[in-house]
Amino acid sequence: MTTTLLTTVVRYGYYLDVDSLDNQRDENEMANEIVANMIHEAFLHRVNTLLGEEEEEEENDGTSKAENTNNFTISTSAVTYSTATNMRQPSLRQDREVIGATSEVMSFNYRLSSNLAATKKWKEYANNNSGQLLLGHMQQALLDVKGSSNNISKNNNNNRMQIQLHQMDALIPRSSKFYSERSCTQTSYRYLLPVKWILPGIIMDDSNNDDDDGDTRRTAATAAAISQVEEWWKQISYYPQSRTSQRDHHHQPGSGGNQRTKSKAPYFITQMKQSLKAAESETEPNRPQTKVNNDYTGGDVNSEDDLADDDEDDNDDATVRLAHGRFGQLWRKHRRCWSNFVHRQLSGMSASPAHEALWRTMDRAIIIGLIDLQNGKDYDCEKKLLLQGSSSSSDEEDDDGKSNYTLRNMHVVLEFRADAFAVSQIPSVVSALVCMTNGWLPARYFDIATRSDVYMPAPPAPPHLGARLHYQSARYHFHELAAEDDTTFEKTIRTGDSREEERWEEGLRSRMLGGLPSDHDEVEMDWLLELRDVVSPDIRRQIESIDEADIHHSLVSSDGVGASLGGLPLVDTDVPSGEYTVTLDLLRRLVESGKWPVTSDARSRVIKSPRSSRTPSETFLTTSKKKAPSSAFPGNITISSGSFTVVNAEIWHDDDDDASLPLANALFPELARSVFELEKEIIRLTSPPLPTAEGMERQSATSSLRRLPSTHCAVNRNAQFTPHVDSGRGLGQSKSMILGLGNYTGGEVFVEGKLYNIRYSPLEFDGWNQLHWTAPFNGERYSLVWFTPEVSHKDS
Repeated sequence: MTTTLLTTVVRYGYYLDVDSLDNQRDENEMANEIVANMIHEAFLHRVNTLLGEEEEEEENDGTSKAENTNNFTISTSAVTYSTATNMRQPSLRQDREVIGATSEVMSFNYRLSSNLAATKKWKEYANNNSGQLLLGHMQQALLDVKGSSNNISKNNNNNRMQIQLHQMDALIPRSSKFYSERSCTQTSYRYLLPVKWILPGIIMDDSNNDDDDGDTRRTAATAAAISQVEEWWKQISYYPQSRTSQRDHHHQPGSGGNQRTKSKAPYFITQMKQSLKAAESETEPNRPQTKVNNDYTGGDVNSEDDLADDDEDDNDDATVRLAHGRFGQLWRKHRRCWSNFVHRQLSGMSASPAHEALWRTMDRAIIIGLIDLQNGKDYDCEKKLLLQGSSSSSDEEDDDGKSNYTLRNMHVVLEFRADAFAVSQIPSVVSALVCMTNGWLPARYFDIATRSDVYMPAPPAPPHLGARLHYQSARYHFHELAAEDDTTFEKTIRTGDSREEERWEEGLRSRMLGGLPSDHDEVEMDWLLELRDVVSPDIRRQIESIDEADIHHSLVSSDGVGASLGGLPLVDTDVPSGEYTVTLDLLRRLVESGKWPVTSDARSRVIKSPRSSRTPSETFLTTSKKKAPSSAFPGNITISSGSFTVVNAEIWHDDDDDASLPLANALFPELARSVFELEKEIIRLTSPPLPTAEGMERQSATSSLRRLPSTHCAVNRNAQFTPHVDSGRGLGQSKSMILGLGNYTGGEVFVEGKLYNIRYSPLEFDGWNQLHWTAPFNGERYSLVWFTPEVSHKDS
């Protein structure tokens, strides 16, 4: 027996209507997972069929005997695909509604133990016609397969499920160490956006939709735009998208390959281009250069500039986060925080700006084509060719003399490329793009919404996501570094070179959009009206508040945090007596002593920088794995600000013999004792239940249960926290209690977007699962946060 270790790589497309599954699927099972499992099963079935074939031998008496002479075993490992999250955060999983793909890549290792004859037979078979024989047999097996919980009934194959194997290599040496998920450096999705969503004047007030005057106004508002888009539509000819097809096209007589006439795009298409550009990550220049304006100023959506590399801006912020570890030029892309685009799907740490998985690069966001489903036309927007003296059915007019172009069938094809996408990120981005293109949101929306210090949930996702969004392809480091054919299986993972693949995508689009319900126009119009009349105005108000807070923060920072009390008297007179007064006095004495501790790296990442800045938009702290210079708060009266933790020595101990109390307990023993005495006083003087943030499990009003004393307390001064959930020392704690002290105004606490005044008013909330942050404030502000991690132990 010999053992052969090899890797299989498969590139494939699929369309899976999950409602057609024979058996009930697991609620967490995704279409991409189902299809990958089916392909894996088909491969094992093919190996067993080939090597398990019985051979006939003639006996001495002339009879024959069937016998399997190939004793073999096969096992697989590391089964994965480019959109899997086996080795990544679950928050990067593919949206559940996505049920189609143009070019997914999967890989798995396998161990084949057999005799030499069987091994030779398998290799010859897998290599036959460059693997096409194996691919064809597996394709047939996928059509025939049935009876499994993950499979589709055979009579539904043509309409409800299709899997198209594009390329396959089953003889890759294990030394290649290729893993389709881990090795992936870029993924891309495409979205089919109806032109009518961004057509000026197409969305009218409800009051105007039911009368003739309203119809007249509607027609007048959109007639010019419709005429413009139709004229532009007629001028764009089909151009093959693959590189091979493009080369062939340019050499065809009369193809017009050298006649590159530009046509001016409609204004709203140009607006969409500008909005898409705003969603992209900036690229860090690798050498000093003159800053270039990246804004589009109009003109053709198909401009050659779209195909060139992004213009690179100088960046003066040393704390930007680059995409280190990516190949080629991709590592110089700036990572942005997309936490605001996932809040409807994720919660707790998974939705926190501190969650590393939500810091992604958006490499490209572009218009790559137009499709007219009614006439079967598919236009490539990256090339510009006028029709050369020929007419097509799309130019014909109907009996009424009207162009037979219909807004219902016009779609702009958007492509998004990134190192990875968080769940619900693309749908939320599409909604924002629609708002920006229509002028409902400002052009700088993405700059604000991707700030780690801003909580501003993105617009709700468009309806019928599964009918418009599909996975496009994956890229690997071989695409960035290796020359063509340098890698034995590069052809297998390369996408976009096959007309067969293009035809598959065209069919996929038709199947997806064919699944739209009959009332989708009404549902989508309701969604658009909500974006215009409710969502966008609310976001604009939030942006105005953020701008005001940035200006205030910049002014305070330039004067020195703590130096200005905003006109308030130095000593406030409304401090409650008892431990409130004692604790506040100890905190002020600590500041006067100049011994306020330096804030830890982890905590400083979620505190706004106190440094001055040239522009309000730069006043927030860009988080980094490394300590940002502006987040180490010196202990002096001028900009004394930050946070440290003390522990309740009376009830805390750790099982670790080497564990010790925090240094702050030794440096400030009187303060450490006082903050926990203050908590006891709050518990004693406040009738249960304590005030509680929404979303917490509330005790009944008649409950006599009181809060138990905490083991830890975070002590903060003039620290304006950005949206975060607690981690580190706060591991597993559920009921935190926060209290504000000092002579300040503002400074409320937001918990999941709801504002709470905590100045001398304690509040319980779930710091481990509820997103919380600090409102802007004037003056001298301290806050105490009591909590008990799950690793705490109480002496009995």
